[in-house]
Amino acid sequence: MDLSQIKITQANLSEELERSYATLSQLCGQKVDTVEIALPMGKIESIGLYEEALKHNFGYRAKEAQLQAAHAQLKQAKLDYYPDVTIQMGYSRRESFNDYWSAGINIPLPIYGTESVKEQIGQAKVQERNHDKEATYLQLESSMRQKYAQMHKTLEVWNVVHDESLPQLNHMFELTEASIRNGEDLFRFTELLKQKLQLELQQSRAVSGFYSARAQLDLLVGKEQ
Repeated sequence: MDLSQIKITQANLSEELERSYATLSQLCGQKVDTVEIALPMGKIESIGLYEEALKHNFGYRAKEAQLQAAHAQLKQAKLDYYPDVTIQMGYSRRESFNDYWSAGINIPLPIYGTESVKEQIGQAKVQERNHDKEATYLQLESSMRQKYAQMHKTLEVWNVVHDESLPQLNHMFELTEASIRNGEDLFRFTELLKQKLQLELQQSRAVSGFYSARAQLDLLVGKEQ
């Protein structure tokens, strides 16, 4: 690409940029002449905090409530299985007999076959609910660790681009910009500019990925925003 073509491309890009700003201003209802924004990277909290908060997940708490209900049903089934012994006292008086007291013991006898089946069903239900609760926790923990790893990955990418790649490229960019003399130098400058824009795009995607993963992680553990 010679110098003339570069100038033509630059003019086309400038026109496209102005058109984009005009469209954006119309959509926003106010004049927009720049879209430069700061994209600070957030901090990662300890994974232990997320592990502690994981039990606040709505799905996990629902499973926990179901397990408690199953325990209550099992307890009632056991109470129904064992009879309640009651003592009855009474006093009787008749004209032809002396007054006397009577005492008796009342033992209701349940149908043991039926009550035993109820207790077995209750125990099976408790085991099932406990398994569901543990399986739900393991699934949530796995998802939590995946999101946490994604946060670390995006943070590492951001650190490499922000602390290493961009400073080096910016230095080369400044040196080339200051020494442009011909079309070849301008072409090299253009290539460096493209590389810089690509790195800035990677940096923006890293920030976006970080906050997306953190939002999903906070939602997973039931953390209030």
